[in-house]
Amino acid sequence: MNRTSGVVVLCPGPIIDSCKGAGQPGGPELLGKFFTDVLAHEHFHAIFEEGMPRTGVVAPARSEAAALEEALAEWVELDLFRDDPQASAWIIEHATSGAYPTWPYAGALWLEVEARKNGTGTISTIIQEYRSDPLACCEALRRRRVLP
Repeated sequence: MNRTSGVVVLCPGPIIDSCKGAGQPGGPELLGKFFTDVLAHEHFHAIFEEGMPRTGVVAPARSEAAALEEALAEWVELDLFRDDPQASAWIIEHATSGAYPTWPYAGALWLEVEARKNGTGTISTIIQEYRSDPLACCEALRRRRVLP
């Protein structure tokens, strides 16, 4: 997602390569899931940046808050494909490729625990808190042990 325009541009080559590398039989259905997954993630960023009125401070681009935004985008993928074991497995594999916050996508798994415990509405609350004060939101999530 281009942060200055909100435009989401996808390069199909890397997505097709990732799809082939997934070790799964190919075909339009698999490729469609990969594209949908990437689009959901990137559109979350676009909506988050451009489609929601900002109510507070803006976090620095390379901050803990940026890691939380990536975790939220990855959680959107998990939620979208909640009932699809194949796609859920890819997303979980991607999220577990590193540790949060160095690998920000891992935060989606912590958010998923919170959503299962308190309902998915808790993610909406986290998003609103982030929009108000991203760094304070991160600190509050650490205090509540939602994030490590």
